[in-house]
Amino acid sequence: MSCNFASILQYGDDEVDADIVMEFAHKNDTSAAGASEFALNWTSGLDLGSKVKIKEKGQPTHPSAHLPPMVFHGSTLAFHTLSVLLDQLGDPSIYPSVHISLSFIWCLALHPLAMQPVDAFIPWVSIGRFLNTLIDAFLNALRESKIDPDSEFNKIEDRNFPLEDMPTRHLPEDFLIRGQSWSQLYYPDKFFEGAPSEDDRPVIEPDTIPIPRMERCLWLGVQIATVCRIFLWF
Repeated sequence: MSCNFASILQYGDDEVDADIVMEFAHKNDTSAAGASEFALNWTSGLDLGSKVKIKEKGQPTHPSAHLPPMVFHGSTLAFHTLSVLLDQLGDPSIYPSVHISLSFIWCLALHPLAMQPVDAFIPWVSIGRFLNTLIDAFLNALRESKIDPDSEFNKIEDRNFPLEDMPTRHLPEDFLIRGQSWSQLYYPDKFFEGAPSEDDRPVIEPDTIPIPRMERCLWLGVQIATVCRIFLWF
């Protein structure tokens, strides 16, 4: 999934004249909270879910019609792949890829000009269905681990990134996307301080990872729904 999203951003080619590329090309000097507030205000009067955005020569068009070919085809590939994954409801093996995808969509939402041209590609209905199903799986996992659901749902509904204690703070896919230009507003400051080196990371994923991963996905769902206002769930 990370490679698919890199294609949407033209593999870092900042000379491409496309809003989605230019939005991530420069270093972000704002915080995630500041970007979220800006995005919320920016989209408050905008219907991001509408198929019709602007009119050109009297004909309704969508901003995606003006995307460079690689951005267009990259968006088609990335979000069609996500749609296929989301159809595998109840399969935990898709969670890492879905987590990466939701984090990308969240970072897009923090850059409204980047989100607007590609929102029509995003499988919003499938995302909502997946998140609703994930809640049940999350609750079952909490019960099996004898963890208080109320405290965990407070984290999900909080605006702050859900930090966990070591060693479950870092998910394996965090190290895959940490250097991507789009992910810089996803992680809190100093999130990777004290993170294990590549040689020190376990080869086999620990049994403690699924709950934090599901929690991240649900937290991202809340953040995206708050800003984009496209789908409603739980």
